[in-house]
Amino acid sequence: MSHSIRAFFAIALVSAFAEAYACQPCTLAKNYKSLPSVRFNNADTVFIGTVLTGESALKALIQSEWYHPSAIEREKQRNQALRDDTLIAGTVLFAVEKVFKGKPGGRTTVWIGSPIIFHSCHGTNAELNKRYIVYAERSEEDNKLYSDKCHGVLPEEDSQEDMAFLQNLPPAGTGGNIQGEVRVKDKPVVGAKVKISQNRRLITSVRTNGNGFFEAKKLKPGTYQLEAEVQKKYLDFTFENNPYTEELIVKDRGTAWVVLEDY
Repeated sequence: MSHSIRAFFAIALVSAFAEAYACQPCTLAKNYKSLPSVRFNNADTVFIGTVLTGESALKALIQSEWYHPSAIEREKQRNQALRDDTLIAGTVLFAVEKVFKGKPGGRTTVWIGSPIIFHSCHGTNAELNKRYIVYAERSEEDNKLYSDKCHGVLPEEDSQEDMAFLQNLPPAGTGGNIQGEVRVKDKPVVGAKVKISQNRRLITSVRTNGNGFFEAKKLKPGTYQLEAEVQKKYLDFTFENNPYTEELIVKDRGTAWVVLEDY
């Protein structure tokens, strides 16, 4: 197929078991990775914990070949924690205080990566003795927990939206949602029919709204096949394999997010 179709997956929040609709109106999640519901459902383990130990971010910066000493000195003047050498990177040991997902121990180690003081992802570095909301994924290769510092290590005091989400999680066994967008050349497709099937059996179908957004709610957890039929008026070419198709997994208390888009 000469036109590449990209599918992006994420996870968002849910409610209960087998209803579907295209919501009106909806706010599209352009930065869906920053949504608490997405973070929660992409993670294998979610907890609140206090940083006990870790690797010195200042030492990591000094030893790195990527940062000029003058740039590090400028950042030290701006960042008190870096100046005091209480900023942490690499492998961090947390004292786990409240668990929302998974089964971390009372003390759990999470790899949070290298310092991000010069990055543009607006994440946070961990500081000694501070409390964080941690979203971590477990690696299949080494069974260790890893966190995306851009979206997965959040100061508790600055994360009211995440705290509200976690404190109001639906009960286990609630079911899951599918949400997504259908777009052509970065423009929303209005009225596209999205069929959601499981094991070749149609479960439900919805249509995209004025923003190209669709939603299917209250689905049982499992693997679903998705097809989005795009009207010819949106296309200036002929697909060799229309409609858009994708397979995704809906998890309990989660919503699988997918963007079907052609460039």
